[in-house]
Amino acid sequence: MLPRKSQISPGCNDSDEVEGMSLIFALLREDHIVFGADSRHVIGTVDARYLNDKSCKVERIQDGRGLFGFAGNDICEAIVSTVKQKRIHEELSLQLAVREVSEIACEIYTKRFPGDSGYATGNGVELLLAGFEGSAAKSYMMTSPGFGQLPRTYESGYDTFEIIGKRRHGALYAFRKCANSATSIESGLRLAYFTLLEVSQYDTAVGGEPQVYILRRDSLVDDQTEKLKAYKEWAADIGGRIAQLVTDPTSADR
Repeated sequence: MLPRKSQISPGCNDSDEVEGMSLIFALLREDHIVFGADSRHVIGTVDARYLNDKSCKVERIQDGRGLFGFAGNDICEAIVSTVKQKRIHEELSLQLAVREVSEIACEIYTKRFPGDSGYATGNGVELLLAGFEGSAAKSYMMTSPGFGQLPRTYESGYDTFEIIGKRRHGALYAFRKCANSATSIESGLRLAYFTLLEVSQYDTAVGGEPQVYILRRDSLVDDQTEKLKAYKEWAADIGGRIAQLVTDPTSADR
C-alpha cells in the first residue's frame, strides 16, 4: 500500500506526512454514511511499475454493520489479519471495536517499528472505522505510532467527512467543496466515485476500481461498487469539463 519515497508521483504534496498512501474516506450523514476507497497496492520497483489494482482496502466490522479502512505501510495487512482472526470486533459496539483495533494496531506496530516517533519514512499507517453509535453516524481515525482515537460525529453545519491517506492531496478540492452539499445517497455516491477517479489520474499510489459502500442505521453494509461502474464515463467527462471551464471560461457559452 505504501511505495518507497522514490515511487511517489509528482501529484503528491511533498509536505504531506502520509504521501504515497491509499485514499479512504467516510461521508457522514444524518441517516447514512458513504464510505469510499481505492483498490491499488503499489510495491516493487523504484519507478512503481508493479501496480496491483485488485487490493481491497476495506473490511466489514460489527457483523457487517460497520466498515474498517486502512492505508499505509504493509504492516496494515498484519493488523487487519489479527483483527479478523481474533474476531473480537464482530459483536462489539463501534466504540468498543475501535478500542480493540487501536490496541491491536499499537501492539503490532510497536513490535515492528520499536522507538518509531511517527516520522520514519515509509512506516506511516492510518486506520478509519465508521458506523453508527445509537442514532449518530460516526467515524474514528487512528494514526501510527500511538493509534489514538480521533472521533467525528455527524452534526449539521460542521465538517461531515473524514479522510485518511490523502488528506492534503490537491485533487481532493472538489470533494471538500461539495461534501457538505452532497447530502442524499445518490449525490454522495457520485461525489465518492468522482473523487476516487479524479485522484487516481494524478497519483500512482491511488487507482484500480473505486470501492464505494453505503451504511445505514440498523442495516448491513451495502456494496455499491459494481453499480457505480456506470459512472466512469460521466466522472471522466466532469473532470475534463472542470479543466476546460477553468482554462477557457468562454467554452461555457459554446
